[in-house]
Amino acid sequence: HPKFRRQGDDLIYDAAIDCIAAMVGTTINISNIDGRNLEANIPGGVQHGSLLSLNGCGMPNFNVPERRGRLLIRINVTVPQLSEEQKTQLRNLNIV
Repeated sequence: HPKFRRQGDDLIYDAAIDCIAAMVGTTINISNIDGRNLEANIPGGVQHGSLLSLNGCGMPNFNVPERRGRLLIRINVTVPQLSEEQKTQLRNLNIV
Protein backbone atom coordinates (compact mmCIF):
# COMPACT_ATOMS: atom_id res chain seq x y z
CA HIS A 1 0.00 0.00 0.00
CA PRO A 2 1.45 3.41 -0.88
CA LYS A 3 0.56 5.04 2.48
CA PHE A 4 1.47 2.24 4.89
CA ARG A 5 4.42 -0.02 5.63
CA ARG A 6 3.89 -3.31 7.36
CA GLN A 7 5.99 -4.50 10.29
CA GLY A 8 4.55 -7.81 11.48
CA ASP A 9 0.96 -7.09 12.51
CA ASP A 10 1.66 -3.36 12.83
CA LEU A 11 1.22 -0.73 10.15
CA ILE A 12 3.44 2.36 9.99
CA TYR A 13 2.05 5.63 8.67
CA ASP A 14 4.13 8.77 8.14
CA ALA A 15 2.23 11.92 9.12
CA ALA A 16 3.61 15.32 8.11
CA ILE A 17 2.57 18.17 10.39
CA ASP A 18 3.81 21.74 10.44
CA CYS A 19 5.88 23.13 13.31
CA ILE A 20 2.97 25.14 14.76
CA ALA A 21 0.79 22.01 14.97
CA ALA A 22 3.71 20.18 16.60
CA MET A 23 4.01 22.93 19.23
CA VAL A 24 0.33 23.33 20.11
CA GLY A 25 -1.13 19.94 19.15
CA THR A 26 -3.59 18.97 16.46
CA THR A 27 -5.90 16.23 15.24
CA ILE A 28 -5.27 14.35 12.00
CA ASN A 29 -7.56 12.08 10.00
CA ILE A 30 -6.20 8.88 8.53
CA SER A 31 -8.01 6.70 6.03
CA ASN A 32 -6.93 3.27 7.30
CA ILE A 33 -6.05 0.35 5.05
CA ASP A 34 -9.40 -1.33 5.86
CA GLY A 35 -11.39 1.75 4.79
CA ARG A 36 -12.10 3.08 8.29
CA ASN A 37 -11.53 6.77 8.90
CA LEU A 38 -9.44 7.21 12.04
CA GLU A 39 -8.86 10.33 14.08
CA ALA A 40 -5.53 10.67 15.88
CA ASN A 41 -4.83 13.34 18.48
CA ILE A 42 -1.29 14.68 18.22
CA PRO A 43 -0.25 16.19 21.57
CA GLY A 44 1.41 19.60 21.80
CA GLY A 45 5.18 19.38 22.08
CA VAL A 46 5.45 16.27 19.93
CA GLN A 47 8.94 15.83 18.48
CA HIS A 48 10.00 14.98 14.94
CA GLY A 49 10.34 11.21 14.60
CA SER A 50 8.01 10.40 17.51
CA LEU A 51 5.85 7.29 17.19
CA LEU A 52 2.22 7.39 18.33
CA SER A 53 0.20 4.19 18.54
CA LEU A 54 -3.43 3.33 17.79
CA ASN A 55 -3.95 -0.16 19.18
CA GLY A 56 -6.13 -2.57 17.21
CA CYS A 57 -5.89 -0.56 13.98
CA GLY A 58 -3.17 -2.61 12.28
CA MET A 59 -3.28 -5.87 10.36
CA PRO A 60 -5.01 -9.03 11.61
CA ASN A 61 -2.73 -11.51 13.34
CA PHE A 62 -2.01 -14.50 11.11
CA ASN A 63 -2.74 -17.06 13.86
CA VAL A 64 -5.50 -15.15 15.67
CA PRO A 65 -7.37 -13.06 13.05
CA GLU A 66 -9.56 -11.41 15.73
CA ARG A 67 -6.43 -9.77 17.16
CA ARG A 68 -5.09 -6.82 15.22
CA GLY A 69 -1.78 -5.03 15.43
CA ARG A 70 -1.18 -1.33 15.98
CA LEU A 71 -1.19 1.62 13.64
CA LEU A 72 2.06 3.41 14.39
CA ILE A 73 2.05 7.06 13.36
CA ARG A 74 5.53 8.46 12.75
CA ILE A 75 5.52 12.25 13.13
CA ASN A 76 7.42 14.24 10.52
CA VAL A 77 7.57 17.91 11.50
CA THR A 78 7.91 20.22 8.52
CA VAL A 79 9.45 23.66 8.82
CA PRO A 80 8.37 26.31 6.30
CA GLN A 81 10.74 28.57 4.40
CA LEU A 82 10.15 32.09 5.71
CA SER A 83 10.63 35.45 4.08
CA GLU A 84 12.86 37.99 5.83
CA GLU A 85 9.75 39.92 6.87
CA GLN A 86 8.24 36.81 8.47
CA LYS A 87 11.51 36.10 10.29
CA THR A 88 11.54 39.65 11.63
CA GLN A 89 7.94 39.34 12.80
CA LEU A 90 8.78 36.13 14.66
CA ARG A 91 11.83 37.72 16.26
CA ASN A 92 9.64 40.64 17.39
CA LEU A 93 7.42 38.20 19.28
CA ASN A 94 10.44 37.39 21.48
CA ILE A 95 9.88 33.65 21.11
CA VAL A 96 12.94 32.99 18.96
